[in-house]
Parts: sequence; C-alpha cells; structure tokens
Amino acid sequence: MKRIELLDALRKVMPGIGEKNILLEGADSFMFDGGWLKTYNDSISVSYPFNSGIKCLVKAQELFKLLNLLETDEVKILILSDGKFQLSSGNTTLEMIVLSSEVFSSMVDNLALDSVSWIKLPEDFSKALSLSSQFAASASVYSSLCGVSLASNGLAASDKIKAGFYRMDIDINDEVVIPIKSVMELAKVSNLSEFSCGDSWIHFRNEEGLCFSTRKMDVDFPRQTIEGFFDFSETELMKLEICSFPEGLKLSVERAEIMSFSGDLGQDDYIELSIDSKGSLIVEGQRSYGQIREKIPESLEWSFPKGFKLMIKPQYFLSLLSLGNKFFIKDKSFILMKQDDFSCIMALVKKKKE
Repeated sequence: MKRIELLDALRKVMPGIGEKNILLEGADSFMFDGGWLKTYNDSISVSYPFNSGIKCLVKAQELFKLLNLLETDEVKILILSDGKFQLSSGNTTLEMIVLSSEVFSSMVDNLALDSVSWIKLPEDFSKALSLSSQFAASASVYSSLCGVSLASNGLAASDKIKAGFYRMDIDINDEVVIPIKSVMELAKVSNLSEFSCGDSWIHFRNEEGLCFSTRKMDVDFPRQTIEGFFDFSETELMKLEICSFPEGLKLSVERAEIMSFSGDLGQDDYIELSIDSKGSLIVEGQRSYGQIREKIPESLEWSFPKGFKLMIKPQYFLSLLSLGNKFFIKDKSFILMKQDDFSCIMALVKKKKE
C-alpha cells in the first residue's frame, strides 16, 4: 500500500489516541479492524474506513513516527505467524507485539455506530464550530464553560469575559455540550455532514465516512444567559455607533502585547486603544520597566469614538480581529461584532477606582 495513504489514515484517527498518563488499556493504540482504522480513549473515538486487510491493536506513536521518517513510497503490513505486527518498507522492517484487544474492542463496539440514526448537519456547521471554539473557556476553574453548547437554534460558548453565538437550525431535541478539547479536534475534520446523539456520546460523520465520537459534558451550562447577551433586534443594533478598526491592526496589537499593562488583582493584562490630542489612533502598553506606544498611520481608514479609551486583553482582541474590523461599542462596557449568522461580544477591562 502507499505509505502516504496509510499515514494520512492514521493521522485522521489520531485525536482518539490517549495521552501518556491515561490508564485505559489500548487508549494509546491504533486498531486495525479489517476495513476500518479505530482509536478510543474514553473521551474521543475516531473510526475511519481504511482497508488494511488485518485485525490487530498496536502502539500508535511508534508506528506513526516511523512512517513519517520513511522515504519510500510503498509499505507492506501483515500479521506474522507468531502473531506479531510487521511493517516493511525498502530496507526497513518494524515488528511490534500485538496488544490484547478484547476490552478495547468491546468499548468501541458499545458505541454501536453501525446502528445509529444519522441526522443531516447544516452546511456551515464546521465554520460555526470553529468560530464558537474561540470563545469557550479553557481553564478548569470555569469547568461548566469548557465546552461549546449545541441546541436547536445554534451554537453558544463563553468564558465569562467573551461570548459567541452562531445562529443556525440544528435538528436536535435537547442541548448538548461538547468538551472544548473535542471541539478543537472536531473543527479540523473537513466536510462534516451528519450527526447522531446518544445518551452519553454524540457522533459526527463526514463525507468520507470518518466517524468522530465524543462524550457529552454533564454540566449546568448557562446557555440562556449567553443567548440573552445577543437578544437584540437589528433596529436596536443600528442605533449604536458603527466603528471600525484599521486594516493591519493585528501586528500593532501583537507588538503592544509585549509590554501590556498589568491588570489589577484578579484581572488579566491588557492594552489600550485611544485617540490622542491630535486625533491620531494610539495603541499602547506599559510596564514598570518600560512602555510601547504606536501611532496608527492616518492613511489607514478607521472610525473610533472620541474621548473613549478601549482597554482589552490582547489575546481576546486578536480573536475579534480575525472576524473583521467592524464593531459596535455598547454602554462603554463591551464590544459587539457580527459576521453573517455569528455574533460575538467581549467585555472591556475596567480599572478599579483609586
């Protein structure tokens, strides 16, 4: 078989490989199952149609690393008479002990992918998932927010400072929260077309037949609160001042981040955007040992509220800039942006009164 085809197939199921410290037997392995490649780590399982002609369970990282280092086009895999897995390519031969697969196989079989009923996903689901993932929490201190919520009216995510909501019709009865680690991997899967929701797992399938299964989060996700942030009409929105950032602001923000202001106790570091006495847009940061100040060239078009100082965490700000440069400022407390069916909101840093 072609080395590049085997390597591509293994790469596609890699999200289901467990971390080194996981105790689940087989979680660090590839399962060759006749016409399928499978992985399972008790949080994520991936199955991909690939006709290897063999059935066995072998260590994943070693096999994957070797395939990456080989320079030949063709490889051959088989099960030897003594039960070992063998991969040969040119002058290189790899033999590996085949692991016990009974427990592993039973856990994969319990997903019952052969009998689930598939439901069509909206065409822009992958885009919605990718955008929403930028607004979910990653720190365990906000464990209930470390995921993306799916419901019949769309996807929602928040980390208490920023929030995103992608409006779309999804044929799902109850809300499902997908862990952020799974979301990040699932967002990389191209052409997602169908899903199926079970009691503990939710499954997704793409046009190639790849099945990505992830455990659902059992948390009290504040979806109604998040949706409330975006409960405004187009008429209300048009009453707000439309502002815009200059093109190319991303690099200015990244430079200012190097010397970002130190936040008050319990607050994140931040940078400032403001207009100086001459009407120029300024991006700056300052530390006890130095400062950085950048004037945005007047040749770049931008619209910024006079007399207003925007104080914002730079990494969050960069997430916003990836969506575009048009924005609204409401009540001098948060930034609101819209991109087609996606809306996002970000709270601004507020200095404590001396």
